[in-house]
Amino acid sequence: MTSKNLCFKLMKEDLKRRIWTIALLILSFSFCVVVPVVFVISESQMDYATLELWRNAVLMGVREILGVNNPFTIMILVIASLVCAISGFSYLHSAKKVDLYHSLPVKRRTLFAAHYFNGILMTAVVYLMALVIGMMVALVAGVGFEVTFVPVMKGYAFHMAYFCLMYTTMVAAMLMTGNIIIALLGNGVFCFYGPGVSMLINGYVLTWFETYSAKSRFLGYTFFTRIAKNSSPFVNYIDHLENYYKAVSTPWVIVNVLLISALLAVVCWWLYEKRPSESAGKAMAFPVTMMPIKILLVIPLALAFGLFFWGMRSTMGWMLFGIICGAFIVHCLIEIIYHFDFRKLFCHKAHLAVCIGAALVVVCGFKYDWFGYDSYMPKGDQVKYASIYMNRDDWVTYGQVEEYMDGEGTIYYNWSYEDGADYIDEHMAMTDLADILSIASRGIQLNREMEGKDWDYDRRISTYTIRYTLNNGKQVIRKYRLYADLVEEETRRIADTMEYKMGIYPILSQTAENTTRVNFQQFNSIAEVNAAAGSPELAEILASYQSDLKNLSMETRKQEIPIGTIQFVTTDMDKALYQYRTRLSEDEYRYRVYNIAERCYYPVYPSFTKTIELLEKKGITVEMEVPADRINRIHLIDHSGKLFVEETDTVYDDTIATLAIDESETELVITDKGQIEKLAPALIPYDYYHMNSENEVKRKDGISAVVYITTDSGEKSIECALNQEYAPSEQLQ
Repeated sequence: MTSKNLCFKLMKEDLKRRIWTIALLILSFSFCVVVPVVFVISESQMDYATLELWRNAVLMGVREILGVNNPFTIMILVIASLVCAISGFSYLHSAKKVDLYHSLPVKRRTLFAAHYFNGILMTAVVYLMALVIGMMVALVAGVGFEVTFVPVMKGYAFHMAYFCLMYTTMVAAMLMTGNIIIALLGNGVFCFYGPGVSMLINGYVLTWFETYSAKSRFLGYTFFTRIAKNSSPFVNYIDHLENYYKAVSTPWVIVNVLLISALLAVVCWWLYEKRPSESAGKAMAFPVTMMPIKILLVIPLALAFGLFFWGMRSTMGWMLFGIICGAFIVHCLIEIIYHFDFRKLFCHKAHLAVCIGAALVVVCGFKYDWFGYDSYMPKGDQVKYASIYMNRDDWVTYGQVEEYMDGEGTIYYNWSYEDGADYIDEHMAMTDLADILSIASRGIQLNREMEGKDWDYDRRISTYTIRYTLNNGKQVIRKYRLYADLVEEETRRIADTMEYKMGIYPILSQTAENTTRVNFQQFNSIAEVNAAAGSPELAEILASYQSDLKNLSMETRKQEIPIGTIQFVTTDMDKALYQYRTRLSEDEYRYRVYNIAERCYYPVYPSFTKTIELLEKKGITVEMEVPADRINRIHLIDHSGKLFVEETDTVYDDTIATLAIDESETELVITDKGQIEKLAPALIPYDYYHMNSENEVKRKDGISAVVYITTDSGEKSIECALNQEYAPSEQLQ
């Protein structure tokens, strides 16, 4: 009991000493919380059409100020964590004050507890008072406690949890140093060392690992971001702020942060117990930490210098200069800081040599692949299955309808895109590995051959991402850059397998029970198929399309171009579209529904006879080419500017007009029906042309066409290329 009373007395005396800190906190929170609330509710009601609109505006303003995302609150708490730690433990950096405090008949742990908890208590009470006053002021505008209390208190707990973590981190820096400036530098190291090293390693990986994929579990994007977020209290704070409204586990985040803060507080108490009194005024309170900290700083910063000079000149000479120069500068600065003496500039030369040597080993490891990263390729019997992403069907839409809620509680729907490589990794499981391993082997070999050489960009260059799932469950990802013609046979065989198609086309896994509508799109005109959800007709169309797509071979794709696209609307898509339609105006619907209504269209090839037959049975007209009888005019555009000039007018009859667009392009407008009929078979809509990257159809170089066609919804334009085989030469002289 006596110990507790003594602790409270010490806290009371400490608060008297730190009254200036309390005053600063009151002033800061008043101007960043209370005053803005008063400003919001003082807005004139005359600026709004109704009283209800004014109250809604006030409510939104109050929520923003008192809520979790008030930027001024965040800034105050970050600064307060530094100020409170410094004001509470600055006496440790003065020899006279340390002697005074430690001469008191008080245990060190009691003294530490009094100073430590005061820093948290001051901020917690002042911040809470500011929020309560803000909510009371909001009552004047009719914003009751029942509307703001729960979210405001939840945000208060979130902010205070991270304040405790950042405050305790700064306390640790104060305890490990003997100077306030050095303590601030130490806190900077605690907050940014982890993210900085993570970024540095990522930079070296991106620079040297030719087969690196950001999707890798080890050394991938997620790996580095996880390190950055979890190795810094400040970065973790900002990350959880950004995801505050999306996360459903915020209470657990608060609990975890408080537990980490408590554990770190125990470490700080231990440091306080072990801290020598004579360390006041010195750079580091614990000499044993000086060498490890120096090495941990010099090596990464030397590597950062080297990477910087590599980025400037891309030569090993400049990289070595950067490493040596960086190590020398950083090592000397740290020695000066440690000893507060310029004469100690070249102390511990052996440490400098070790740091330079370690940095050079790391660089050589990346440069010459000592880690075996780029040369890695598992044996066939080590792999359970694999997936390959060839980026050939980049028109495929991956993702799903996402339901989310805004700050006012209104539910919205949007299309949440998924990366194609992620979908394929999850759904593709190829067990025949011969062709995949062949591609990997050629990729490794070509990377070695191309070292220091320029790629031939006249040849088609493709990227192949392979994910191996080993027998032990481990997953390894490698990305290979290759000339496409080197692995043409392998990719053709892979693309024709059912395992590949099932892994790349989500439509092949869609069921009739999950399908509500079918739309067919051709030449910018969409027609809904008359087949009700759950009907046998709809199921038959889906099954027929899936069968046609499964039977589509690479040989067929080389010869054919899609003639239209088809969409099988899922139940989730239909639900979102219905919700939009019933709740929004026509203009809002058109604006918001696009990201859902236009997704998941798949190509229909001329060889899809089953699908085409069923569509025509349902009254859908499927054209095998752009219909000449519905074309009003064709604008031929020559991008070289050498054709369709005024001197060639005599070649065409009076119904053919020419128009100079600019110095580099000329345009020929064709309206004659006879000329249109001759040109129609050569027209290839760009939308369909680009849906098949494997086609070998040769198009007319330098010439494109804009076709104006009559549809049920009026005249529409279609941008087209010209098939060189069918383009009439007399029109394109």
